[in-house]
Amino acid sequence: MANLALINCTSLSEHAFLPLADGKSSFDMVVDLAKALPDISGLVCLCSREDDLAGKIEGVTCISGISDPQGLFTALRDLCEKQDNLNSLFYLFGDTPLIDPALCERMWNNHRRYHADYTFADAYPAGIAPEIIRASAVSALASLADGVTGPIQRDSVFEVLRKDINAFEIETEIPPLDLRMLRIRLAADGKAGFMLVKGVADAGVRGAEALLRYLHENQQILRTLPAYLSVQISSPCPQVCTYCPYPETAGDVLNLTEHMSLESFNGLLKGYTDFAEKGYVNLSPWGEPALHPQISDILNTILEYPNLTGVIETAGLGWKRETLARLAEKAGDRLIWIVSLDAHTEETYRKLRGSGFQEAVAVAKTLLELFPATAYVQAVRMDSNEEELEHFYRSWKELTENIIIQKYDHFSGRLPQRRVADISPLKRNPCWHLKRDLVVLVNGDVPLCREDLDGQYSLGNIFTDGFETVWKAGEKYYNQHLEKKYPELCSECDEYYTFNY
Repeated sequence: MANLALINCTSLSEHAFLPLADGKSSFDMVVDLAKALPDISGLVCLCSREDDLAGKIEGVTCISGISDPQGLFTALRDLCEKQDNLNSLFYLFGDTPLIDPALCERMWNNHRRYHADYTFADAYPAGIAPEIIRASAVSALASLADGVTGPIQRDSVFEVLRKDINAFEIETEIPPLDLRMLRIRLAADGKAGFMLVKGVADAGVRGAEALLRYLHENQQILRTLPAYLSVQISSPCPQVCTYCPYPETAGDVLNLTEHMSLESFNGLLKGYTDFAEKGYVNLSPWGEPALHPQISDILNTILEYPNLTGVIETAGLGWKRETLARLAEKAGDRLIWIVSLDAHTEETYRKLRGSGFQEAVAVAKTLLELFPATAYVQAVRMDSNEEELEHFYRSWKELTENIIIQKYDHFSGRLPQRRVADISPLKRNPCWHLKRDLVVLVNGDVPLCREDLDGQYSLGNIFTDGFETVWKAGEKYYNQHLEKKYPELCSECDEYYTFNY
């Protein structure tokens, strides 16, 4: 009985082919590793197009035309049917050079010993181990994958399998140190991923257990590039919300008039993609996006950058259906909408936000119709609306699964504490926002984070200093968090454990 190594190459970035250790690329190292896996009789690369690996590798079978989980499992089923005496498939990605051979051997021994259908490394960082699939289980998985569309994800195999998880014998490998809270992926899947993989490779760290210790003890290496850019494009708001500190610091928010120009916004996105390559662009930390006089052009500008996804946080006021419909025709899943409602009844809504309840609800329903996969309704949970949150959830649940119940933020003591439950972790982690977010105000100023309303910890100005300078300026504060030393603003903040995409 023999095994096949399957390397998923369906969405490799150029960074997978940049040199790492000894001049070899991540892809080169994955191929070498795959050839050395236990009882391997052949190696197959799975591609989306015929020319994906042109000139990159010789002497390896390539299967092209794979674009979704259904196509993936159809290809695996066809492979298994053509192979005699095939035991199992080792499934790995072509940009994960830090897979541990010793861990692979241990997983294979357990997979064989316990006659498993599927074996995976649970709670290890992604990219440190392959998945092992028994050939006899592939046909059943292909049936489960029938009709599953969308791009192939790193967890697509498990997501298909868990549709009928009790039908399969599963073995797991558990790490001695659980780093799931760090959300690590050891893959050269972009500029940030390459930086992380190269940093680990340059440090000479090899083997799963050594990797776990190194990543746990050297978390500064995890702050690579900003993944979430929050941009204030408009200063005015249509409402004065009772749980928001912006009116206190900005003044009469109903009558503010400052907007970021379309030219400045486009330059901002170009600078962001030049620096970070890809990420999410949030509109907006303060102010209502719909009040920008060129909001349609602003959103279309985001769509001109294929590596960016827009996140629009809105009160749901001021939008025109025709504008939203035109955006829906071209946006696909690259615009994410979050409508802040906060209440089930108009009476509570008025107390929290003011007028506009009927319009906001109507816009939310329009967005759910036009963007069913990426539109969300949201309520901030606090003492003022706790009694009707269940009704809010149940009523919207009839229309969508996309419901966000957001924690209350007292902005480091600037606002009264109105939370109804403390959900903060027992052990404080370094702030996710210092690790992966940047906030840009309408004039280009970059505060430490959204909580820094007074600009006390300014990182500079994005238009005059550039992304590299302002991102570097935030590094010292993140390192202070690693040392459990917190600036005054951070010491009272409880947003450190919240995560933006």
